Amino acid sequence: MRQIAIGRYFTDFVCEAGKLIVELDGAAHDGREVYDDHRTDTLKRIGYVVLRFLNERVLADPGGTAADILAALRSVRP
Repeated sequence: MRQIAIGRYFTDFVCEAGKLIVELDGAAHDGREVYDDHRTDTLKRIGYVVLRFLNERVLADPGGTAADILAALRSVRP
């Protein structure tokens, strides 16, 4: 699913069954590293695995990105 609210944060993509959040970071995240790090830490504390990908990486290597997401899902739900 897209844009799911978890606590006070909206996440890009969530797999509730795997407790996995996928965040896609583009230009809107430039200069927001401290905020993003705090947000990621908060989501991890409540039980989620958080993957962050730059938009450029997703566009340049969609298969590799998908493989990383699948590997993360397998590690949290073998």
